[in-house]
Amino acid sequence: MSSEERREAGVEAPKEPAAGGPKLTFGGFLVELKKRRVPRAALAYLIAVFGLLQGAEVVARILELPHWVLTTATVIAGIGFPVNLFVAWHFDIAPARPGEDVAPHPGKATPWGAEKRIVLKKPTWFAVGAIAVVALGLAGWRFWLVRSTPKPEPKNQVILIADFDNKTGEGVFDGTLEPALGIAMEGASFITSYKRNEAKKIADQLKLEGSGLDEKRARLVAQREGIGVVTSGSVERAGSGYRVSLRAVDAFTGKHVVAAKEDVPGKDAVLGAVTLLAAKVRTALGDATPESVQLKEGETFSAASLEAAHEYAVGMTLASAGNWDEATKHYLAALKLDPGLGRAFSGIAVIEYNRGHHEEAQGYFVQAMAHVDRMTDREKYRSRGLMYLFQRDPDKAIEAFSALVKQFPADNAGLANLAIAYEFKGDFAKALEWGRRAIEVSPKNVPQRNNVGFFATYVGDFDLAVREQQKVVELNPAFVNGYVGLALAQLAAGKRDDAVATWQKLAAIGPDGTSAAVEGLADLAMYEGRLSDARSALEKGIEADLAAKSSDAAGRKFALIAEIEGTLGQSAKAIAAAERALKASQAESVVFAAARALARAGEEKRARAVADELDKHLEAEPRMYAELVRGEVELKRRNFPAAVDHFKAALQRGDTWLARLMLGIAYDEAGAFTQAQDELEKCDKRRGEATDAFHDTTPTYRLYPLVKYHLGRAYQGQKSPLAAESFRAFLGMKKSDEDPRAADAKRRLGNG
Repeated sequence: MSSEERREAGVEAPKEPAAGGPKLTFGGFLVELKKRRVPRAALAYLIAVFGLLQGAEVVARILELPHWVLTTATVIAGIGFPVNLFVAWHFDIAPARPGEDVAPHPGKATPWGAEKRIVLKKPTWFAVGAIAVVALGLAGWRFWLVRSTPKPEPKNQVILIADFDNKTGEGVFDGTLEPALGIAMEGASFITSYKRNEAKKIADQLKLEGSGLDEKRARLVAQREGIGVVTSGSVERAGSGYRVSLRAVDAFTGKHVVAAKEDVPGKDAVLGAVTLLAAKVRTALGDATPESVQLKEGETFSAASLEAAHEYAVGMTLASAGNWDEATKHYLAALKLDPGLGRAFSGIAVIEYNRGHHEEAQGYFVQAMAHVDRMTDREKYRSRGLMYLFQRDPDKAIEAFSALVKQFPADNAGLANLAIAYEFKGDFAKALEWGRRAIEVSPKNVPQRNNVGFFATYVGDFDLAVREQQKVVELNPAFVNGYVGLALAQLAAGKRDDAVATWQKLAAIGPDGTSAAVEGLADLAMYEGRLSDARSALEKGIEADLAAKSSDAAGRKFALIAEIEGTLGQSAKAIAAAERALKASQAESVVFAAARALARAGEEKRARAVADELDKHLEAEPRMYAELVRGEVELKRRNFPAAVDHFKAALQRGDTWLARLMLGIAYDEAGAFTQAQDELEKCDKRRGEATDAFHDTTPTYRLYPLVKYHLGRAYQGQKSPLAAESFRAFLGMKKSDEDPRAADAKRRLGNG
């Protein structure tokens, strides 16, 4: 058909292409992309791959396939994306239209090349559609699972904060930033900061290279203590301001957990920068708390002036080293700069309590509680709990520490102090339960594991106690109380020779060990009735204690000598030894033991005066001792009703093994054999408590034979055949006849 004919027929003749071929433009390229459906192909590919990978992850988890399988699939999917774009550009893949030839054929020529059309048969296209539907379904299911499944709580962990490197040359930063970081980090319920002073002691004991607690030393200590994460940082000048850097690393591998830095315009903003960096570390460790909330928590410390924070930090360091006078000065200096720094009042309260100034400690705790608005929730519970512990109010302490560990389950100190609160209450099973939870958080915490050993002894699980105390000694071969606990557990378990060997090992580790070993071996000698051996060892030990100015240790030994002399009927010597004990030490257990010796020796007026002093304390325990002393005075006078009343009053102030024993003896002396049997059988069942009746790691197992002796008398008074069994058990403990009760037991046994 000619061009004219076409025009007549209404058909437009095609235009001839311009000279030089079709013109290539970016706009034309975009139009061609859309025409060839490349964007649609890309989107379809991404959706399909996403769904398939989600499904593959589910299958891999079910079949427990190795991680490289998913990694390989992801890499292949990535490579396939440009391939998909290439195919979409060059080929028009579509389902066949009715009557269309399904064989591949070239498409229309374009300036960018021809697009070949590939027609799919219906079954093939249906298969592609089915795969897409399955992929989208798997993707949707995976999304639903992610949204509906609650995120797992981060695992509880302990961190160790290494020293900040002060590159500014300004002393106000020395030791100041570490407490601020610790407070900010402990805002996370699953994080507990390991005590830095303990870490420094361990580093020095291990004679690690360097000094202080730099990152290298901190990592070595963390590895030894089983701590997973170590933080370290620095502060330096940056122009007219400061730059604070912080990083957290895996203590074992050195792999970075997170590293960050903050620039601040001035000195007073440095504490705030530490809080901000702590938020980044907490988030990296799994804390989902919004950063804004974390920063608000950190304001409780950073609101203080930098100088006040520095004085507080110095006070903490000195207090942990036992330099209480200097520590108090720095705490007071911090309070002068920042009167609302409640944690400084708490620091002074703890020092005063350790000094035996309980009323002063109470006053400082009250002032600390007046500033709880400047404490984190964790600090509030800790401070209240400690105050109640120091007041010997176990019920309130249990309430405070229970709230603490409910909100902060990784708080190792809270768990350990809750165990101690139950110990004060006399619930040793609960004390053991919570003590074991504390060492689950920090398995290599020596004092806390030692407490677990003692709690196990108190409940009568001597095998567990021996195992725990052996671990204590393995962890720290120089820890004196570990040997004390081990020897007492061994003796209670019937392993007398093992106990002797443990005391001998303790004697070889230094002056403190020697002093404690003397008491332990003397206690064993008294248990066995070898009173002369015990007295001789104690007299030598007193000389060493006085030379070393260990007044409390000397006081305990004088009280033991007073007890020996009283048993032998040497009243004048008993009184002299008791007075020397009171002069040497005001420890409550020493004062009670000396006063009891005075009462048994007939020094009634002096014993009552000591009891009156004990009764002035706010705590229940010394007031319980006061009633026991008064009961002993009445027992010496053979005023049995009054003695029983005092011993019962003591039990009202504390259901202790010692009070039960003295009440049982009073009933026996009064001829009330049924009541005596009841009380003494309770003592027998609770014999684990006899190892350390004062709960201050002081050996007292010498008292346990009294249970068997007086129980034998009570059975005999009831004409029970069990009397002979009890007397034999008593005599089986004795290796000497120096104890007058041994001769009496033999006589009673001989008389049937």
